[in-house]
Amino acid sequence: MFNLASLYLTGTGTVQSFPTAFMWYAQALERGHTPAAYALAIMHLNGVGTVRDCQMAVKLLKEVAERGDWVTDTLDAAYAQKAVDSRASALSFLQLAEAGHEVSQSNLAHLLDRDHIKLFPSDASEKYDSADQDGHGVFSPKTESLSLIRLLSPLEIPSASGRVLAQRFYEMSADQGSPSSELRLGDFAYYGWGIGVELADTMKESETLTEWRDDEREVTKRLQTAEIRYYKQDSPDYASALSHYKRTADTQIIAEWMQPFIGQARFDVGFMYQWGLGGVPMDLSLAAKHYEKCLEVHPSSGGTVVSIMRVVL
Repeated sequence: MFNLASLYLTGTGTVQSFPTAFMWYAQALERGHTPAAYALAIMHLNGVGTVRDCQMAVKLLKEVAERGDWVTDTLDAAYAQKAVDSRASALSFLQLAEAGHEVSQSNLAHLLDRDHIKLFPSDASEKYDSADQDGHGVFSPKTESLSLIRLLSPLEIPSASGRVLAQRFYEMSADQGSPSSELRLGDFAYYGWGIGVELADTMKESETLTEWRDDEREVTKRLQTAEIRYYKQDSPDYASALSHYKRTADTQIIAEWMQPFIGQARFDVGFMYQWGLGGVPMDLSLAAKHYEKCLEVHPSSGGTVVSIMRVVL
């Protein structure tokens, strides 16, 4: 398929056809052919045989890079270390996670969250001496660089290098479309885990970043002129939880492994609408629809529980 695509691309032995070449490269990529991914990336980048799409080009080039020897060798080592030395495994995942490898981000988050792995020494907080009287760490984006240890240490949260740090990697993974990470962020908000962020200086009373996060210019302006305060979350944020659950529920299913997470998200959304938790408006018809979707997406996930909830409705 790859060679056939190359013949159509160059017009060797046949009439040159960029769209046909694109089609055969896509067929080769579906079967895991790495050079086809690179060829498609270049075609997307230059608008050859398809509409120019730089974002798709970057996505494909990232996929090619992640199939390189360094990534695969490090990933294999991380999996091999998992049963023997979970901290060594986490450190291997950390290398790839910081490089943008989504699978490593979700694996690392899981190790930190579920297994309470500590990546940093317990005395790391001694190296951080800039905390306000309430124990909040404050920094100026103009003058300070964000360091994980400097950010987390003053919060004085048990297993600070565990669940709290896991939140960061869940967020990174969710940004790349992971339904399992998005679902877990919903759990963090639902139970009041992790850390929150707010402006410490120029924000109005009770104003937070989330109120205008969709306005990119406003976000940039505020962050350039204000300090940011990170704080320990000690109460549920049901609105945020519902938002995460909805995003998970709306994820397009492209693989079987995604079904349990999306099904669970459907159940969670239905549950919150059924009981009107924390200011979320009670809507029994919406709750029933989400329960039905839960069973459609993943019939074996909590069928009995869903049936009970539908009876209660």
